[in-house]
Amino acid sequence: MKSALGPTGPPEPVALTTGAFVHASRHYLFAIAVIGVVYLLYGLCGGTLWSSAHAQVSVVGASTSTNSTTAAARKTFYDSGGSNHWAFWYTGSQIDYASSSDATTWTTRGNLSYNTTNFSVAFKVISGTSYVFLVTEADTYDVVIRRGTIAGTTITFDSAVTVLDGSSASDKYVLPSVALDSNDKVWTVAFKDLGDVGDRYHLTARRTTNAGSSMLTFDSASSMGKPATVVSSVSVVPLASGKMLAAVSGESGRNVIAYEYSGSAWSLASGGDYGALSFGRSGCNGIVYALTADSSGNLYAGGGFTTAGGTTANYIAKWNGTSWSALGTGMDSGVYALTVDSSGNLYAGGWFTTAGGTTVNYLAKWNGTSWSAPGTGMDNSVSSLTVDSSGNLYAGGEFSVAGDLPIPYLAKWNGTSWSALGTGMNHGVSALTVDSSGNLYAGGSFTTAGGATVNRIAKWNGTSWSAVGTGMDSGVYALTLDSSGNLYAGGGFTTAGGTTANYIAKWTGTSWSALGTGMDSSVYALTVDSSGNLY
Repeated sequence: MKSALGPTGPPEPVALTTGAFVHASRHYLFAIAVIGVVYLLYGLCGGTLWSSAHAQVSVVGASTSTNSTTAAARKTFYDSGGSNHWAFWYTGSQIDYASSSDATTWTTRGNLSYNTTNFSVAFKVISGTSYVFLVTEADTYDVVIRRGTIAGTTITFDSAVTVLDGSSASDKYVLPSVALDSNDKVWTVAFKDLGDVGDRYHLTARRTTNAGSSMLTFDSASSMGKPATVVSSVSVVPLASGKMLAAVSGESGRNVIAYEYSGSAWSLASGGDYGALSFGRSGCNGIVYALTADSSGNLYAGGGFTTAGGTTANYIAKWNGTSWSALGTGMDSGVYALTVDSSGNLYAGGWFTTAGGTTVNYLAKWNGTSWSAPGTGMDNSVSSLTVDSSGNLYAGGEFSVAGDLPIPYLAKWNGTSWSALGTGMNHGVSALTVDSSGNLYAGGSFTTAGGATVNRIAKWNGTSWSAVGTGMDSGVYALTLDSSGNLYAGGGFTTAGGTTANYIAKWTGTSWSALGTGMDSSVYALTVDSSGNLY
């Protein structure tokens, strides 16, 4: 496995013994993490893994003059049967592949017509024949596999086989990874992308029913893990006795979530939810999704962690300025949203169903000593929370029921009962904030609110919903207000009110505007300090 900076082109070679797998990550820190996993696994299994130092090389017959070994978005392996190094890389319009006998001078040998950087390559010698397996995003919504038989400096590819069959923008497969298990069966792991919703990514795996040297046929797909809002990459690696490990980069880019296939089913690997591996942390051992502070200056953190500052703190913790502490026994799963009311009560929303051992169903209240449920909670995840000056709690998410009432996506808790806000939204709510006049702003993946077209952001004045300009062209994931009443929105959009605004925008009360040239990727969190600076 190798990942390095540089222009598009063949990478430095990576030699693997027979039976090894190779997969290059889209994110370099994640690659470092998974390299650690692979080194450990191959050390335990008696395998070897090595890579050469960075060096520029010449490429003969390449499709671009900028090819070099210090390249991104490419996969490499060493064919021990044919004594050749091989590299696959994305040129900007297709996947090219080249070979080299000395890892210095490369000759392009062919190409595959897939216009994506999201592909993965595995190599194995089976019964004396060298095979390469390439999985890639294809046909907009699908993941396909191509098996190539290697003979010298030639690869003969079979026709594509669809492994994961998507149908639309809200049912597609992305970021595939491939590896062969110890029984020579081929595994493909990818994310099912449900489109413009909060928890949109679902990890999915599929295995061939026979060895990779035979015609590729697959068994039924299986899902693993909890849905995620954002993912970076996934790598699947072989263990002994037909077992597999899937390592997924989390939202922070610094953690790895690991799932293990036991030979019959997938489950979370040892180490806890989002805690299989962590890097560079002195605070929590997993992803932090939400932060809030009370009037006494205590900081509360919620997420996918199980320890904070070395203290057991299941998915939620308190920082008093000097040390971390748990809030009771915490939750049984991830916390996505936090808010504090004027009385100092802390509310937490997420994927959990218990808090402090009490059934709470995705939403819980901490009064300083114990957890309780606001009513009977929800029937699905809560991803956003806020309170108004009267102490009313607003919860948004992917639920369709609140307190046994059919209230989809957004609901209000007045301290004793749940109620709807008009006829509500037609899709999930990911962000909430309240201005000084008591108006509630909601952002998410919805396109209507109260029957009105609002395009992913809307305003509730206490009696009715209205649009905020013409809204956005994609999801809104974060909202905040400054002291002047300006509203800031972050998300996956690139236009706001018809104006180009890359992932972040400002609403003055009458119009949307961009903040400079914006960002190069989605924005998931926003806040404003007392001086009016936006973060």
